[in-house]
Amino acid sequence: MNQSWQRIFGCAVVLAGVGCGTEQSDEGDTTSIVLGAVVDQSGAAGPGTWADAARLAASQMNDALAQAGSQIRFRMVVSDSTNVPSVAAERAENLVRSEGAVGLVLDTSQDALAVVQLQYDDDAANHLNVPMASLVATSPSFGSPDAEHPDPVAQAAFRDADGWHFRTSMSSAPQGIVLTRILQDLGGTSTKTAR
Repeated sequence: MNQSWQRIFGCAVVLAGVGCGTEQSDEGDTTSIVLGAVVDQSGAAGPGTWADAARLAASQMNDALAQAGSQIRFRMVVSDSTNVPSVAAERAENLVRSEGAVGLVLDTSQDALAVVQLQYDDDAANHLNVPMASLVATSPSFGSPDAEHPDPVAQAAFRDADGWHFRTSMSSAPQGIVLTRILQDLGGTSTKTAR
């Protein structure tokens, strides 16, 4: 499970501990924590599997929690960002307000910026007040206290002084190790001579 999922699930467990954003589950005595994922499923940005990854992460966490004897479970609600920032913002807002999501997983820099801007809008009614983690928000402006943008709300979202947004980028290092071993096996090169 990558860092985005770990951060979202960690934040959700803390929220469950204080009784925020939880609901009784149909599974008897378990308490469900609702998480939302606003990821591209039909646009040009995502590989089409981000939604599956969100559901898989929740399933794995639920299996681990059940094995540990915990009464906490996660309910992952996924919405298609369509890789359109305004759509991503609208759907993120819906997941929080209508579905009760207490944390969000977002995808690209543009979509993430649109959603995080809701938190820094002058109208407090637009604030989502939930932790957000982005899978592929690669813009170096995110989290930079020196980020500049002509739009003051976008600038505030990039700077994220209140610490609502986290981001992570996938590392290809594990896949690189596997591919290197496959290539070595195909070529007969030992690991001692390969560099």
